[in-house]
Formats: sequence, structure tokens, C-alpha cells
Amino acid sequence: MSQSAVFQDAQRIGLDPNNAQWISLTYEKDWQEKVTLKHLIYDAHRNVIELEPLLPEYWQNNNAWFASEPVADSKGNVYRVDSKKHQLLIQKIGTDVFQPVENISGPGHYTGCLNTPISVTVDRRDWLYVADSANHRVQVIRPEDGTVVATLGEVDDWGRPLAGDKNGAMVEPVHVAVDEKKCRIYVVDRAAIKIHIFDHRFHYLSSFTPVTWEPHTLTPRAEGIQPEIVAVAVLADSSLAVLDLTRPRLQHMTASGEPLHDIAFHALNNPFQGGRPLPIQFVVSGELYSKAIDSRSYHCHWHKLAVQAEFPQGTQAHIQSFASDEPVVDGRRIWAPINPVAIPAEFEPNTESITYTRLVQSDTQRWLRQQQGPFERVMPKLSIQNTGPDQIDEFYLPGQQARKLRINDQIEFDNGLGDKETHTVSDIAPVTADFALYGVQRLYTAGARVYIKRRTNKTTSRQDDFYGQPRLLLELTPGQTLDLHSNKKQGHIHSKEISHSIAAFFQPGDEYIIRQGNDVSRIIIEGLDEGLRKITLSAATQGDYSTSYLTCVFSSGRLFAGNLSSFDHQTLLNEPVIVESLDPLPGSNAQLTFVDIEPNSDIGQIWLKDSAIQGSVDFANWRQFYSAPAEATDRGQYIWLRLKVFGTVSRQRHQFSLNTPSIHALRVQTPRFSYLRMLPALFSRRENRLDPTGSLFIERFLALFENKLTDIEAAYESVSRLLNPETTNEEWLQFLSTWLGLVFDPSWPLARRRQLILEAAELFQKRGTGPSLQRYIEIYTGRQPQIMEGFQYRPSQALVVGQTGRLGCSRLDSVSCDDAPYAHKFTIYVYLDDDCERQKLEPVIRHIIELMKPAHTQYHLCVIYAYSRVGLQSRVGIDIQLGNTPSNSLVLGQGPVVVPYQYQPELKPVLGREIIGNSNYQYVKKLTSSFTGQPGRTPQIFL
Repeated sequence: MSQSAVFQDAQRIGLDPNNAQWISLTYEKDWQEKVTLKHLIYDAHRNVIELEPLLPEYWQNNNAWFASEPVADSKGNVYRVDSKKHQLLIQKIGTDVFQPVENISGPGHYTGCLNTPISVTVDRRDWLYVADSANHRVQVIRPEDGTVVATLGEVDDWGRPLAGDKNGAMVEPVHVAVDEKKCRIYVVDRAAIKIHIFDHRFHYLSSFTPVTWEPHTLTPRAEGIQPEIVAVAVLADSSLAVLDLTRPRLQHMTASGEPLHDIAFHALNNPFQGGRPLPIQFVVSGELYSKAIDSRSYHCHWHKLAVQAEFPQGTQAHIQSFASDEPVVDGRRIWAPINPVAIPAEFEPNTESITYTRLVQSDTQRWLRQQQGPFERVMPKLSIQNTGPDQIDEFYLPGQQARKLRINDQIEFDNGLGDKETHTVSDIAPVTADFALYGVQRLYTAGARVYIKRRTNKTTSRQDDFYGQPRLLLELTPGQTLDLHSNKKQGHIHSKEISHSIAAFFQPGDEYIIRQGNDVSRIIIEGLDEGLRKITLSAATQGDYSTSYLTCVFSSGRLFAGNLSSFDHQTLLNEPVIVESLDPLPGSNAQLTFVDIEPNSDIGQIWLKDSAIQGSVDFANWRQFYSAPAEATDRGQYIWLRLKVFGTVSRQRHQFSLNTPSIHALRVQTPRFSYLRMLPALFSRRENRLDPTGSLFIERFLALFENKLTDIEAAYESVSRLLNPETTNEEWLQFLSTWLGLVFDPSWPLARRRQLILEAAELFQKRGTGPSLQRYIEIYTGRQPQIMEGFQYRPSQALVVGQTGRLGCSRLDSVSCDDAPYAHKFTIYVYLDDDCERQKLEPVIRHIIELMKPAHTQYHLCVIYAYSRVGLQSRVGIDIQLGNTPSNSLVLGQGPVVVPYQYQPELKPVLGREIIGNSNYQYVKKLTSSFTGQPGRTPQIFL
């Protein structure tokens, strides 16, 4: 995964390239305690936040699962089942036709017959496991000759399969998975909602009902929800993944059924045989809200947000933050605007992990406008050449100039000969506009609202989306209409005449939304007619003004001012401005908010939210306006984050997305400790005119020295962390091991290396003792071994009547008391879960014993597994129990002893009577009735 340099450096202990403090949300505890998720879930398997998955609709059909897909063996033969014809089919190498496997027929209940087979599985020996569903069993078949090696399930006295959910009996087996590593066989029983476990000799071991955790609450799934388990797979660590048709994620559990965190379908390749991709669907969007994050800095004046995530093509994320010195605020009021701000995409989103960063600072735009000072009133002055009024009530202006006028504006005509007249604009001709139309095609009338959704910057062609929500421009009044009737299809270019009062807001490339009731239309302006436009006055002029100057002396609903380049329409929504009148009397100011702005280079105009200025200030007598005082909108000790993520929707009508962003971590960076805090408060005063919000000259000056000193302090502080075995990285852990004379074996997991270093001093202090040897091996294997010293095997001394024994209670023969065969010797019993790991683990264990044992002693290593094997491993009192006792299990270290007989589960292995079979793998076909105790029963026992 590629990461930005900032994120990589910040992850190093004690190193921050910006010399800043940072708080991160990364681990499971962070997501559980510090955030609230809405339509998002935490995937503990991969430690990411993703969109909530959806259950595909067609999964409601019980047959919509993938265990019945064809499977191939190691030779290239392909097998599948035909449930309707009750057949097991094979497609041999070099052929393209499926044929029935020899000696396997159906339907029927006899061995070798099938009745509604559901799936087939292949193990490493190329043996086939057929889920013979209607016969309540699984048949193990050797495909070369169709020999049935074994059957998993229960039969009656006549050999007919029995339905049940105990002692290995099944109701509806539908799928089988084989764990080659642990030599276990798992059978999914859909009707019984259980998974049955058998060993490699096909002996029944146990059953369990899968229990999963809810990804939202990380608690077991609520009762009353009936699962529909149809397939099971063994993962690399021998844990199980179960496909449940009622859940949009894979259930994950240990081999014994203990619940683990669910696994997303896209987190791993399809583990079920057949490999057909699993369907993946997510909700369209989701949100994450953080609780108050303490920056530990009162009135913290800036913070930086970093999001480490994977953004597949078409996905995106928007981020927002808020800060306050109070730890508790009204959550309904802190988020303004309503929607978060999109993260600036410095790189194109792709499938690799990229850190998207948004620097959240004070309102620098307001500070720049405050630095510029008041914006003086400017009255637009236009030149008219032979198109002005000559004792008439109408004249013509080019489209670009006509845009500056509105109905009810008052304009002054000056012909340059000393004659001046002022008239009111009563009407302006409609504008012909070309636009693409989407949505409802209708005539919009009074009450309809016009919103701007997206505006294109003319110089950079960058589109601004107004914080993701449309901005209200105007509401149609009685008499105003917007005709969007058309016979053309959606998205085609339309040409319509639009009222000037509406079209004056339009600019090519912009996108607008029109709403009235439940009807919504969306238009994208492609072009506007900039030709001459007719202007009608309220009365005819008295003189000749065909060639003259025109000045707007009263602007209705808007303010004309000089250069407004310091205004950015995307900075704030409804930003307040303070308007002053020509009257210098107190109270002659009014505070208003603007809804749109045209920051032209010469004369710009600001559209105000209110149609009239309050108090003594009006559009005729206003003198100047200025921006509201600059303030730090993100200033405060406590910081809240809000992240909104979007998936990719393939079609507009789809209510689901096909992929999801994966959020790995969120980080908030705040300013470093400033030396300004060590000075008297007088030095912290800010000059409003000279210093931007949250910035002081003296603080910037001290930063010249802080930079170098902070680097030295950070390096010094990092040493203690790097020398801590619990927090240091793998490279430094290897360095620490050399201090103790340790050389790590490459097979040791990182966690066990850390533990060994933590306990190394104590282990070496007690070197040569039994407890130190036991603990060393326990760190490596995870289980404490047992030590049997030689003197514990030594026979007792001979009996001396009246001193060491009593008649009738003691032996009378003499035993040698020579200690030589038992001195300085011990046997160590080491418990392992898997005999397949012995080749890798045993050399390491022997090396540990040689390192920790007394130099003069001899030892015998005995490896114990979690089941007895007469002739190979059967130690009375350790892994085997003699006789038929009421006890149901015998503990071996931490694992139960396997009960070998599925017909008599109460029996325990009995030395001398357990029949295993010969070395040629010939299976015992019959046992005497005296052994089984049940005439007619013929169990099969395998190696």
C-alpha cells in the first residue's frame, strides 16, 4: 500500500515532520469509543471502516448459493453433482462432457447410491466428499473405482440412513470442507443449523451451531433471527468462514465454533470450492461522527485533518470539522453548512491506500477582506451608442451590460450636453438560453424556488459545489414563470426564452435546481444570447439620449462595489456584511447576508438575502459595506470530526453501490507547544489589522528557534519509546535482543519476541531451573510444558515390615535401589495442537531446552497432541483413560481427548482392545459382536 510521506513519518514513534501534536483514530478501541457510525461498519478483520453491506435480493432464494459449483482435483478432472438426476458426474481430462462416476448410482439409500446430492468437495488425496442431502449423510468416494471409503452420518440396524442432529447424525448436509492441516472434516447441516466435525479417520467429534457477532455492536447476534448456513470454508489459520444467506458478510469462527469478527466478501478471494465471485453490494453513503477530541490546547487556532483510506474508482469522501473550548455543545448546531466539505483530491483516487489531507485554518478570506478595508459604493456607468431613448420609453443594451440592470432599478441618463434625467426600469426583455434539461418538464409559477447547485470558475474551469448543497437564489413571485415544457428527451439541449429576472443569475456552465412542490428539474446552462436586449422605462424621456451615459443610481436587492476579488462565493454560506449609510448618525448601520456574488474585476455586485435594507439604510443612500469581523471558525480545545463517504452507483436508479472506500485511520494535527506560552499574556495580544486570525508575529518569530529545539526534544523523547519492547518496531526489537545475547529464530512471531525480551532477565536469573525452562517454552508454544524428573520414576525401597510397610498392603519382593539409571535425567512433555507443525517446532524446542537446562543433565522430549494414538501416543493419565467411566472427557493440557467410537460415545480407549488396522491401510470390515456389544453392527475404523 502506498502512503503519503506525511502519514508514513507521523507513524514513526516520536517523529513528526511538522513538529505538531497529533491525535489519531486507528484501532478498534478508537472506533468503538470515540466515533458514531451511521450506515458504516467497522471491519475488525482488516481494521477498516467501510460502507454497510447489503444482502442481495436474489439470495432470498435458498438455491442461490455457490457450494454446488464444479470442483477440480489435482489431476485436472472436474466433478459436479446433478441433484435432479441424483448423480455424481466427472469431466475427465481432455473431454468436454460430464459422465457419471463408476459404481455410483441413485436414487437409493444403499451405500454408493445418492438421493438429492447437493455438493461435492475434493481433498488432497483426490477423494470426493458428496453431501448426500436426502440420505442425511456424506459419502467419501475414491473416484478411480467408485469405492465408498466411508460414510459420515447415522444408520439404523438395517443400514438405512437416519435423520438427526446428535452423535454425528445429520438432517440435511449441504456442504463439506476439509482442513488438511488439522486433519478435520466439517459438514454443514442446513436444516439442523449445525456444523458437524469429524476427524481424519471419519470418527464423529462434536457439533456446534454457528454464532456470529453483529458488526455494529460487536456482540453476538440477537436471538430470533434464523440463520441459513449453506457452506463452510477453512481459512489459512484453520479458522472457519461460513456462508449465511441471511447475512451480507461471512461468519467467522474458530475451529470449535467460538465467534470471531465477520469477514467482508471482498476481503478475501472466494474460499468456497468453485471460486465463483460472491456478490458485493453496499449502501450508497454513510457518515462518521467523532466525539469530542481533546487537543489539550485552549483556544487551539488551527488543526489539520488527514484521512488514510483506499478510494476505488468512483468513490469519494467529504470531511468537516468543528472546534470549541467547551467539551459539550449542541450537536444540532455545530455543523454549518449542513453537508461536509469535499476533501481536496491531490491525487486521482485508486485502489491503493492514499492519505487525503485537509488543512482547516482560520477564516483567512474574511481577514483578507478586513485588511482591504471598506468596500466603497460604485454606481455602474454604461455607454450607449445610438440605441438610447429619444423621447421614448425604451432603448437597447448589449446582453453583458443588460445583466447589470434589474426591474425597479433607477437609472440616470446624461447626454453630455448638460441634460440629465432619472427613470425607473419597468421591464427587460427575456433572454434566449440554451440548456440541458433533466427531471420534470412543466411550467413553474409563483412559489417555485431556483437554486444554484454548481458554478464553473471562468478562469480555471473549476467547478464549485457550494458545500455539496444547492444554494437558494430566488423564489418566483406572482407573475413570474419559468417554462420548461418540451417534447425532447432528458439531457437534450433546449432553447427557451427565460425572464430576465431569472436569467440574470445564469452563467454558462452553471447548474441549477428548480423545485415546486414535489416536482424537481435540473438544468445546465450551455449558452445565453448576448445580443441587444430591449429595456423599457416607466415613462418616456423628455430629451434625446440616443447617445449618452447611463448610471445606475438605485440598485434593487444588490450592492455594487469595486474590486471584489477577495470574495469567494464558496468561502461561507450566507456570510454577513455590514452596510453603512450616508447618514453618519449612530445606528445607521445594518447587517445583512449575501446569497450570491459576481466578483468582476472592475465592478462587482453582491446579491443580498433581504429585498430591502433595514433601518435608515436603503439601496439609495448606502455609502459603503465591509465584511463582518474575522473569526476563527475552527478555534477551540475540543475538536469534532464528521466524515461522509460515498460508494460507486452504476446506474441512477440503483439504491446500492458496487464498492466502498476503506477508511484506515483519521488523524487530527494541532499546533506544537509554543514558546509564546512562557511569556506574559501581553505578548499574546493580536493586532486585528496586522495579524490574521490565529496568527501572531511574535509567535512566528519564536518559531525560528522552536523548530530546531523541538527536533532535539523529539529525538530525545523518542529514545525511551524505542527502547520499550512493548512499543518499539521490529528493527529496534532485534537491536534490543543483542543486548541480552538473544538471536531470534525467524519463525518466532513478533508478539512472542516482545514477551521473551520482557522476561529475559528473569529467565536468565533462574536459568537451569525447571520453572525457567517451562516458562521459556510456554512463551514459544503458548502452553506450559510438564517436566517429569528421573527420581519420580525410581522404584521405592524394599519393604521392611513394621517400618516401611504392613502385611497385606505392601509388596514383599525386593527392588534394586540403584539411582544411576535415574539420576540427572528428566522427561519434558510439550503440548502441541497440530502434528503437522512438529517438523518446524521441535528443533526450536530442543534448542530452548539445551539453552536453559542444567549442562550435566540428559533429557527426553515427548510431544503430546490433543488425541490419543495407541502405539504412537497413548500415555495413561496424560492423554488416555483406562476403563469405561461415566466421565465424558479427559483433559489433555487444554484440549479434550477424542472419543473414537461414534456408536458408543461413552467408551474410552482401552489398552490392548483398540483396533487400528494394519499398515497396508486395509480397513477392518467386521468386528466381533463381543467387542461392539451390539450384534449386526459393523463399524468401520481407519487410520
